[in-house]
Amino acid sequence: MKSLQPLKTLINFLFIIICIVFTGISIALFYVALSGNLEFLSIEANSQIEIFSKIITLILVFALQVMSIYYLREFIKDVSPENLFSKKQIQSLSKTGKLMIYAVIIYTALNFLMKVIFENRIAISVFNNSENLFYNEIFLLIIGLFFLFLSHIFNSARKLKKENELTI
Repeated sequence: MKSLQPLKTLINFLFIIICIVFTGISIALFYVALSGNLEFLSIEANSQIEIFSKIITLILVFALQVMSIYYLREFIKDVSPENLFSKKQIQSLSKTGKLMIYAVIIYTALNFLMKVIFENRIAISVFNNSENLFYNEIFLLIIGLFFLFLSHIFNSARKLKKENELTI
């Protein structure tokens, strides 16, 4: 599939860039947090424990998103005209969707817990960064559900393909 080659190249490039950025940001955040020089971070917090909690939450959620991109990359690498609807493709799509959904759930749950613990208030916000579509939790949840739906479609197509091969 010649039309997939630019997509494969783009996903590989983005994955490498995201891994480098993730590693750099994680190391920098931990170094800054451990050194105690937290003034330049634009994280609103009342205590150092709250800052550490927010940093760990961001790193955890970003790691889940990096893993979901990894499985999307594995899916795209495996797609070829001879090898459509394989188990590996179905599993990669399913893992991509599940990881995106887990990232949204974990981010929302940990933000809720941090507000309860550190601010003594109960609040759930799903539009934290509504001005940026790609960091909107609802958008990521919809994309995750789409990948799960796509994995079910691939699974059904795989079963139909097997039935057709047996009848011929």
